[in-house]
Amino acid sequence: MNKVFDDIMEGAEAALAYVEGKEVDVVVHQVEVPERIDIAAIRKRLKISQTKFAEAYGFDVATLRNWEQNRRIPPRHVRAYLKVIDKQPGAVHIALSR
Repeated sequence: MNKVFDDIMEGAEAALAYVEGKEVDVVVHQVEVPERIDIAAIRKRLKISQTKFAEAYGFDVATLRNWEQNRRIPPRHVRAYLKVIDKQPGAVHIALSR
C-alpha cells in the first residue's frame, strides 16, 4: 500500500486500541469550549448583520436569532466553531471560500 494509507491505518488502529482501554502511545487533546458564547457581540464586532453572518458562516438565520435571543443554546461543536469565528474570522472565511 502507499504511505498515506499506512499512516491512516496506523492511526485508526491506535484509536481503536485507545478506546478499548489498551495502553498506546497517543496524545489526547482536551478542547475548552465555553458553555455560553455571546454571538451578538461577535457579530457586532465584525460589523455584520444577522443575515450576512448566517450566510458567511453557514447558519440558518432563524437558528442564529434563537441563539442570540437565548431561546436556544448552540450545541458544543457549534460553540467551538463560533469561538474560532470570534478569534480568527478571516481564517474561517478563507477556509470556507470556494
